[in-house]
Amino acid sequence: GVPDTSMFKEPVWSTEMRPAADQTQEGIGAFGDRIAGSGFLEGCSALAGCGQMVIHHGWAGVEGDLVFNATNFPDPVGLVSHLRQLGLRVLLSVHPFVDPKAQAAVQGIASGFFVKGPDGRPGLVDWWNGQGYMIDVTNSRAVDWFTDRL
Repeated sequence: GVPDTSMFKEPVWSTEMRPAADQTQEGIGAFGDRIAGSGFLEGCSALAGCGQMVIHHGWAGVEGDLVFNATNFPDPVGLVSHLRQLGLRVLLSVHPFVDPKAQAAVQGIASGFFVKGPDGRPGLVDWWNGQGYMIDVTNSRAVDWFTDRL
């Protein structure tokens, strides 16, 4: 489908450059409050949004499982609700990599969903967040598996 055009017209607020200590439910909620307190979201509401908040690294417990880190985000539904009430859409940064320690790694390996190395086995690659298996985006079943879990 085609994204909502307001996603291209309204500001994008990113947590990516925030200190690691702020990558928590409390820190991101406070960031949203500071944006609102600065007047950037005047006239906004959950029904008439004024931008997007992209939550980058740190929201997932283990990269690839696509599950919130319960320690840092004890109530992700509450966080999203709070940010939406301020007038922000909430987006989560996801990557086509799966940490070898992730539960998703077991299923992905068993199902043949990762790019294979020269030896025919799923290959680990280095990326900015450590090592991971790459989802084989040329495999439609692997793409469906990934997108169905979002």
